[in-house]
Amino acid sequence: GEDEDKRSIGISEVRELLNWMSLKPYEGNNKAAVLLSAERLTTEAANAMLKLLEEPPQGSYLVLLTEHFRLMLSTIRSRCMLIKLKPMPQEKIKQALKAKGLDSAEASFLARKSEGSLHRAEELHEQGLRESRNALVDVYLNKGIQPLFGDWSKLKRSELIEGLRELRSWLRDALVLA
Repeated sequence: GEDEDKRSIGISEVRELLNWMSLKPYEGNNKAAVLLSAERLTTEAANAMLKLLEEPPQGSYLVLLTEHFRLMLSTIRSRCMLIKLKPMPQEKIKQALKAKGLDSAEASFLARKSEGSLHRAEELHEQGLRESRNALVDVYLNKGIQPLFGDWSKLKRSELIEGLRELRSWLRDALVLA
């Protein structure tokens, strides 16, 4: 669907990258490109990248970032060096968010929910997580858990994952308070 197209990285974007990577660096001897959410590459786009990964132009570096390594095509995974990054400490995320103007309570809340990712904390802030979570808690306390998620089969994958994260968080909180 249209949402899926917006979230995927297609052949046209990869062709632009391939063209850019083939050009000589403007300054210096090296150039680098970073591809965010590389798991979003369509099969066609991933296949177009294989030659670049196998034989990058001299002095060129391509960094593929993903939180979901196993979702990438095996042909791409096999040509990459895996470097696992540790989650960012909550305190550092909190300080970074406060530096962007968030109050201390909001920054602390988002840092806890971010699972060690400043980018995720910023996305959660943009989505208004704190306000929506408070609304969800009100519904839960008044009507139970079923109305929170309704028909799970109608949710997008990202919505389902976020719902499950929230459910996990609530269950963890309930166990701590019990």
